[in-house]
Amino acid sequence: MKRYFKFLFVSMLVMSMQGCSKDLVITDEPNAPEENESVQLRLTGNVAYMTPETRLNANGFVNNDLFGVYTTTGKMGSNKKADPENAKYIYKDGNIEAADESNAIYWENNKSMKIYAYYPYVITANAGEKTAHLFTIKTNQSTAKDYYLSDFLRAESDAIEKTSDPVNLTFYHLMSKVSVTIDHDSSITDADFNSMTKELTIEGVANSGKINLISRSVEEPTGDAKTITALANGNTFSAIIFPQNREDVKFRLKLGDDYYSSTIDIAYESGKEYKYTFTVTKNEGALTLKSTEIEGWSDGGSIDGGKMSKDTTAN
Repeated sequence: MKRYFKFLFVSMLVMSMQGCSKDLVITDEPNAPEENESVQLRLTGNVAYMTPETRLNANGFVNNDLFGVYTTTGKMGSNKKADPENAKYIYKDGNIEAADESNAIYWENNKSMKIYAYYPYVITANAGEKTAHLFTIKTNQSTAKDYYLSDFLRAESDAIEKTSDPVNLTFYHLMSKVSVTIDHDSSITDADFNSMTKELTIEGVANSGKINLISRSVEEPTGDAKTITALANGNTFSAIIFPQNREDVKFRLKLGDDYYSSTIDIAYESGKEYKYTFTVTKNEGALTLKSTEIEGWSDGGSIDGGKMSKDTTAN
């Protein structure tokens, strides 16, 4: 008899579990949210092809960096004030989160979400073109802050199911990078060379154009020619240039009290780095320009060399 009641009890327990199986949620993911739970989108991010010359730290971002975020099906919080297709997010201790509740994005129930993000944050898009932003690089990139703010980065995800975990994104460079190394031959000693002040400018390039945040296409800039002042690090220089084709772009080097320049044509593509080396020949009063192997970002291809001669037009 005891065995019979024991069997009956177990049978009833199994039947009761089967009867409520529609409400039973079983998951191997400890952070998977409930079906109707409101979940705010959180992100993490890293930069592809990152080198010490391009970003500040191992992840590529620092606290208070601002991002714009677009999503395909996400919805804004009830206190929304921001454009839902350009929500402002901020980097805090390894996470990229909504700058405030008015910018928070939430998953819609039972819908996956594709995420687009970019850096640095731009307040407004062009009128009538919600995903095409007009971006302007800094003309004076001699400080690290303005150099980094000229480095436009974009990321996108696959369709992501609702999760309370941060979604990791990889950001890619959409601008072009120019790296210049200054060297010298036997006509000048190491001591004299290293004691000389050095400044580099790149003249005759446009610094503003449109970027489509969804397709990641970068339009050829059509603005007036500007002068970009590069970021110096000893005998090397770095500058972010808007991708473009231009003739007669002048690289001008101030070496001590003298100026040297070389005029070349450029064909810079999005996400590629172009490296140059100038070798100082003091007796000839000139610099020889040659191409070098390209590392870090995507390969920008070979660059025709030329001769950089003394420039007496500079003040």
